[in-house]
Amino acid sequence: MKKIVIGMTGFGYMGKIHLLGYRDIPMIYSDKLPEIVMKAVCRSSQKMADRCAIENGFTNGYSSFDEMLQDDEINIIDIVTPNYLHKEQIIKALKAGKDVLCEKPLGLNAKEAEEISSVVKQTGRQLGMVFNYRFIPAIQQAKRWIEDGRLGKVYSFRGEYFHSGYQDAKRPLTWRMRKEQSGGGALVDMGVHVLDLIRFLLGEFESVSGKTQTFIGERPLPDNSEKMGDVTVDDVAWLTARLKGGATGTVEISRFATGSLDDLKISAFGEKGAFKFDLMDANYLYWYENGQGWRRVETLQHYEDTKFPSPRSIIGWTRFHTENQYRFLESIIFGNLLSPDVSDGVAAQRILDAVYKSAETGLEESL
Repeated sequence: MKKIVIGMTGFGYMGKIHLLGYRDIPMIYSDKLPEIVMKAVCRSSQKMADRCAIENGFTNGYSSFDEMLQDDEINIIDIVTPNYLHKEQIIKALKAGKDVLCEKPLGLNAKEAEEISSVVKQTGRQLGMVFNYRFIPAIQQAKRWIEDGRLGKVYSFRGEYFHSGYQDAKRPLTWRMRKEQSGGGALVDMGVHVLDLIRFLLGEFESVSGKTQTFIGERPLPDNSEKMGDVTVDDVAWLTARLKGGATGTVEISRFATGSLDDLKISAFGEKGAFKFDLMDANYLYWYENGQGWRRVETLQHYEDTKFPSPRSIIGWTRFHTENQYRFLESIIFGNLLSPDVSDGVAAQRILDAVYKSAETGLEESL
């Protein structure tokens, strides 16, 4: 591959984050990747697409995803559209011979995710997932030490992710609040990150028991604030989970956590040690081992293959995305193990489905 030529579909908030990452890669990393070309962007109207292309440096703007796929020079499709569009766009891109990077979640449910996985196998193309919190240096340090056995047998864990902002009853209804378009609410939007981190660090899920709640059942329509529409997703979710390795833990997710900003926390406790991580304190990992008390381990920007900035520079939220995107491209170019990949997307979707089923039935659901 002489050049990495990217076509992006969708350009909301996350689209801008991805574009920033692609632009930063040549400055941050060693010069082993080919040139990255942002060839095309696809929006819902041609006017929006043309304006987006001009303002953000894309060569072409499209209102038709199918037309963008006809560009043989494009070899990677980056999907940052609403969740209900993922399955169709992924499958079309794979069958057009493109490799794909997809924002979480993979689809609306496990059935869609498994259909996508089948097409990945049929086409032989690569599909990478955006689970950017895996790429926080503190999380990667915890992963290395856990794999080295420094926690010993893990007994219990806890995860939580809190946002605020949905408390305003006047906040308009969007696709994120409609189950048929989003697949779920807080659990899908935020909780999938926590569930993925638990899998990444501690292993596979065996069973879950869940409960969800919606606090504001109606919201103003975006095009007519005098009319109301139903909210059909969860504002908050709670679950208990058992892992195949024997650990048991709890997870709480809320978009109604008054005063919270981006409060993701994860911890685990084992026979030899324990760890804690707080996204609002992302430059450090808190580690306990051998009765020596808690240590505050400085992790900052300790990444491989980087030339800028200094590893001692403090980390920011967009940096995790850039690392996720870089490792995806590196896997495509050099044939390295792709992680996270479609199997991780499928696994996350199965856990989400099981939690929602448990919330409906009141029963523990096996995976």
